[in-house]
Amino acid sequence: MSDPDKGGTSLDGYLPCRLASVVVRLPEAFARVVLASEPVGAGTFEIPIAIEQARQLALAVSGEKAPRPLTGNLVTEVLAAYGIEVPYVAITGIADGNVLAELAVAGADGEVRTFQARPSDALIIALLQPVAAPILVSRELFGQPGSPE
Repeated sequence: MSDPDKGGTSLDGYLPCRLASVVVRLPEAFARVVLASEPVGAGTFEIPIAIEQARQLALAVSGEKAPRPLTGNLVTEVLAAYGIEVPYVAITGIADGNVLAELAVAGADGEVRTFQARPSDALIIALLQPVAAPILVSRELFGQPGSPE
Protein backbone atom coordinates (compact mmCIF):
# COMPACT_ATOMS: atom_id res chain seq x y z
CA MET A 1 0.00 0.00 0.00
CA SER A 2 3.00 2.34 0.22
CA ASP A 3 3.49 5.31 -2.05
CA PRO A 4 4.46 3.93 -5.47
CA ASP A 5 7.10 6.67 -5.79
CA LYS A 6 8.82 5.17 -2.74
CA GLY A 7 8.81 1.63 -4.12
CA GLY A 8 5.49 0.56 -2.59
CA THR A 9 2.23 -0.79 -3.94
CA SER A 10 -0.01 1.28 -6.21
CA LEU A 11 -3.19 2.82 -4.82
CA ASP A 12 -4.89 2.79 -8.24
CA GLY A 13 -7.55 0.30 -7.13
CA TYR A 14 -8.74 2.53 -4.27
CA LEU A 15 -11.36 5.24 -4.00
CA PRO A 16 -11.24 8.16 -1.59
CA CYS A 17 -14.12 8.01 0.88
CA ARG A 18 -15.61 9.99 3.71
CA LEU A 19 -17.12 8.76 6.93
CA ALA A 20 -20.83 9.17 6.16
CA SER A 21 -22.23 7.86 9.45
CA VAL A 22 -21.87 5.59 12.43
CA VAL A 23 -25.10 3.75 13.18
CA VAL A 24 -26.50 1.10 15.49
CA ARG A 25 -29.30 -1.01 14.04
CA LEU A 26 -31.22 -2.61 16.87
CA PRO A 27 -31.21 -5.45 17.84
CA GLU A 28 -27.59 -5.72 16.57
CA ALA A 29 -25.05 -5.62 19.38
CA PHE A 30 -22.49 -3.69 17.33
CA ALA A 31 -22.28 -0.43 15.38
CA ARG A 32 -21.59 0.09 11.69
CA VAL A 33 -19.35 2.66 10.07
CA VAL A 34 -20.67 3.74 6.69
CA LEU A 35 -18.02 4.99 4.25
CA ALA A 36 -19.24 6.82 1.14
CA SER A 37 -17.17 7.21 -2.00
CA GLU A 38 -15.91 10.61 -3.08
CA PRO A 39 -16.94 11.65 -5.65
CA VAL A 40 -20.41 10.32 -5.03
CA GLY A 41 -21.44 7.47 -7.27
CA ALA A 42 -19.46 4.36 -6.42
CA GLY A 43 -21.63 3.71 -3.39
CA THR A 44 -20.99 2.92 0.23
CA PHE A 45 -19.20 0.29 2.28
CA GLU A 46 -20.22 -0.65 5.82
CA ILE A 47 -17.86 -1.95 8.47
CA PRO A 48 -19.14 -3.46 11.71
CA ILE A 49 -17.31 -2.15 14.78
CA ALA A 50 -17.63 -2.40 18.54
CA ILE A 51 -19.82 0.13 20.31
CA GLU A 52 -16.76 1.55 22.15
CA GLN A 53 -14.98 2.23 18.84
CA ALA A 54 -18.16 3.90 17.56
CA ARG A 55 -18.04 6.18 20.61
CA GLN A 56 -14.40 7.03 19.89
CA LEU A 57 -15.23 7.80 16.24
CA ALA A 58 -18.07 10.05 17.34
CA LEU A 59 -15.70 11.93 19.65
CA ALA A 60 -13.11 12.28 16.86
CA VAL A 61 -15.71 13.61 14.40
CA SER A 62 -17.17 16.07 16.90
CA GLY A 63 -13.78 17.26 18.14
CA GLU A 64 -14.75 16.48 21.72
CA LYS A 65 -12.24 15.01 24.13
CA ALA A 66 -12.78 12.10 26.48
CA PRO A 67 -11.98 12.70 30.16
CA ARG A 68 -8.80 10.64 29.68
CA PRO A 69 -6.86 10.08 26.45
CA LEU A 70 -8.13 7.09 24.50
CA THR A 71 -5.83 4.82 22.48
CA GLY A 72 -6.32 6.78 19.25
CA ASN A 73 -5.42 10.02 21.06
CA LEU A 74 -2.28 8.41 22.50
CA VAL A 75 -1.13 7.05 19.14
CA THR A 76 -1.79 10.40 17.46
CA GLU A 77 0.23 12.28 20.09
CA VAL A 78 3.15 9.84 19.86
CA LEU A 79 3.22 10.09 16.06
CA ALA A 80 3.15 13.91 16.21
CA ALA A 81 5.90 14.01 18.85
CA TYR A 82 8.21 12.16 16.45
CA GLY A 83 7.19 14.13 13.36
CA ILE A 84 5.40 11.18 11.80
CA GLU A 85 2.50 11.94 9.48
CA VAL A 86 -0.42 9.77 8.41
CA PRO A 87 -0.76 10.23 4.63
CA TYR A 88 -3.77 7.87 4.39
CA VAL A 89 -5.55 4.86 5.78
CA ALA A 90 -6.82 2.11 3.51
CA ILE A 91 -9.58 -0.45 3.82
CA THR A 92 -7.98 -3.23 1.81
CA GLY A 93 -10.24 -6.27 1.78
CA ILE A 94 -12.09 -8.97 3.67
CA ALA A 95 -10.48 -12.21 4.87
CA ASP A 96 -12.14 -14.90 6.96
CA GLY A 97 -15.06 -12.56 7.61
CA ASN A 98 -12.85 -9.75 8.89
CA VAL A 99 -12.48 -6.35 7.25
CA LEU A 100 -8.79 -5.53 6.76
CA ALA A 101 -7.18 -2.12 7.00
CA GLU A 102 -3.76 -0.51 6.83
CA LEU A 103 -2.43 2.59 8.51
CA ALA A 104 0.18 4.43 6.42
CA VAL A 105 2.78 6.53 8.19
CA ALA A 106 5.55 8.73 6.83
CA GLY A 107 8.60 9.80 8.81
CA ALA A 108 10.89 12.76 8.27
CA ASP A 109 12.65 10.82 5.51
CA GLY A 110 9.38 10.79 3.53
CA GLU A 111 9.31 7.00 3.30
CA VAL A 112 5.78 5.64 3.65
CA ARG A 113 5.35 2.46 5.66
CA THR A 114 2.10 0.61 6.23
CA PHE A 115 0.88 -1.36 9.21
CA GLN A 116 -2.04 -3.76 9.55
CA ALA A 117 -4.78 -2.27 11.74
CA ARG A 118 -8.36 -2.79 12.72
CA PRO A 119 -10.50 -0.55 10.50
CA SER A 120 -11.93 1.27 13.52
CA ASP A 121 -8.45 2.09 14.88
CA ALA A 122 -7.19 3.26 11.50
CA LEU A 123 -10.25 5.48 10.99
CA ILE A 124 -9.98 6.99 14.46
CA ILE A 125 -6.29 7.82 13.93
CA ALA A 126 -7.04 9.26 10.46
CA LEU A 127 -9.73 11.54 11.87
CA LEU A 128 -7.58 12.71 14.80
CA GLN A 129 -4.82 14.11 12.57
CA PRO A 130 -4.50 17.93 12.50
CA VAL A 131 -5.95 17.65 8.99
CA ALA A 132 -7.90 14.40 8.66
CA ALA A 133 -5.96 11.82 6.67
CA PRO A 134 -7.60 10.49 3.49
CA ILE A 135 -9.63 7.30 3.82
CA LEU A 136 -9.19 4.95 0.85
CA VAL A 137 -11.35 1.90 0.16
CA SER A 138 -10.63 -0.86 -2.33
CA ARG A 139 -13.03 -0.61 -5.28
CA GLU A 140 -13.72 -4.34 -4.92
CA LEU A 141 -15.43 -3.78 -1.56
CA PHE A 142 -18.24 -1.55 -2.77
CA GLY A 143 -21.49 -3.45 -2.75
CA GLN A 144 -20.15 -6.02 -0.24
CA PRO A 145 -21.23 -5.84 3.37
CA GLY A 146 -18.55 -6.24 6.03
CA SER A 147 -19.25 -9.23 8.24
CA PRO A 148 -20.10 -8.63 11.91
CA GLU A 149 -18.30 -11.86 12.84
